[in-house]
Amino acid sequence: MPPQRRSTASWTLGALALLACVGCLCLPQTRTITDGLSFPEGPCYADGRLYFVEYGIGKLNAWDGWTVAQVWQEEGSGPCAVLPVGAGELLVTCYDKPNPRLVRIRAGKTVEAIRVDGRGDPFDGPNDLTRAPAGDIYFTASGEWGEKAPPTGKVYRIDKAGPVMPVASGIHYANGLAVIDDGKTLLVAESLENRVLEFPILPGGALGKQQVWKQLEKPPGAEWSTGPDGLKVDSKGNVYVCHFGAASVLVLKPNKSLLRTVKVPYRYVTNVALNSREDTLYVTAVKDNPYKPPYGEGAVFEIPNR
Repeated sequence: MPPQRRSTASWTLGALALLACVGCLCLPQTRTITDGLSFPEGPCYADGRLYFVEYGIGKLNAWDGWTVAQVWQEEGSGPCAVLPVGAGELLVTCYDKPNPRLVRIRAGKTVEAIRVDGRGDPFDGPNDLTRAPAGDIYFTASGEWGEKAPPTGKVYRIDKAGPVMPVASGIHYANGLAVIDDGKTLLVAESLENRVLEFPILPGGALGKQQVWKQLEKPPGAEWSTGPDGLKVDSKGNVYVCHFGAASVLVLKPNKSLLRTVKVPYRYVTNVALNSREDTLYVTAVKDNPYKPPYGEGAVFEIPNR
């Protein structure tokens, strides 16, 4: 399909907020890369391009700094995240039933679909992806979603030699992931507990016992669904936590203290990516009605990382 031209000149002022800094008032500028999206999710910056999905219409897009173009689309797939895996291939999680799966995409075509783990069990809501320094890929299967849903989320590991296997379970809606501590620890967002979990990564790639890495605070009047969504980590070890329902990305230091809060124009912040220089954040978010089709208006925002 031909590239779709989107607005690249819409600027707002840091979610219309004035952020105080040392001795002055700073006005961080937020640029809308593209809007009118159907539940954008899972951004990934690689080779000068920003990849992101539109969950609501089963679509994978790429932005080259000027133009947004479709890379792949499959109605009803419910893509949630994308990760480059080499040789021109992309790995995409597809959340929606009746066919939840992971797909490998090359040149806009599906070349492989993984529907079950090494035990023959299907995935329940494949969601986010991350890669460890050793090369293993971890992804979440969120499990049941709802105000009274049981904790059925899991984490899976993909290595280069063996089948896809579960390495953690019993998570109350498993969501974003990030690897910290030079590959020694995996963080997992537990959305419906409003907290981030940590797991030691053991030799061979298995996970040790889970602990709470950070319990988040809900803003006044927050909905039941407010909690951490996408996670990313920078080269300094700072962790970026997308606080779904709270219109913000929390930037936490390696010691878990708050470095700063990045305000986002839309309330339901789903995920974030950093560019190669780590001076820019790309944030996906939904304005309203994120719970059922046709979903509220979504956008991708570009925000200075400072």
